[in-house]
Amino acid sequence: MRIRQNLFENYEYQEICRQCQEPACLAACMTGCITRDPLTGIVSHDRDRCAGCWMCVMVCPYGAINRDLVNQVAIKCDRCRGRGTPACVQVCPTGALVYALREDRPLPV
Repeated sequence: MRIRQNLFENYEYQEICRQCQEPACLAACMTGCITRDPLTGIVSHDRDRCAGCWMCVMVCPYGAINRDLVNQVAIKCDRCRGRGTPACVQVCPTGALVYALREDRPLPV
């Protein structure tokens, strides 16, 4: 996750995957390395299958997918797969980050 500042309008925002209902990155991925878990709705990226075309980087409206220039693949948050709570939530000093199920956005069917 990256924190960006808009100095003109004086606010900060996170560049983090919003787990879109209809992810543009998923549709743009030519290798199929971006997938959505049908049970949780989490959008994941498989680095091993990534061709490094950067289409997902270009279409993400939130800037949540980045380029790993050393390995020539795209990278994105995987919500610390395998952990109960993402590391960013656990270490947030102010408690501003919360990992919870939203009632206004049901899980995909």
